[in-house]
Amino acid sequence: MQVPQVVIYRVGLFTALLFHLLVRLKHVSPVNIILNRAAVPELLQSKLTHQSLLEQVSDLLSPTQKRQAQMVACAEIKEKLLGEGAAQKVADIIEREWS
Repeated sequence: MQVPQVVIYRVGLFTALLFHLLVRLKHVSPVNIILNRAAVPELLQSKLTHQSLLEQVSDLLSPTQKRQAQMVACAEIKEKLLGEGAAQKVADIIEREWS
């Protein structure tokens, strides 16, 4: 889990419209949903370009503040989900975000 990441999604226009109409999540990445903040970058739909992906990945390949912040976020998730019932904890978080 302690691997820097950039989340990318590009789906068809109809699927994107349905998602925006039916789903009320601020984030799509499980990491961001669990932490309720943008801990890892999400490049969705038109925000996903060669340039934006290159910039985000470049920031994570060397020891930068962004990379360190993601490592801290990974540790936070591990702490939040520690112990038994991790799947239920995640389900509860997503359910709260969805409602």
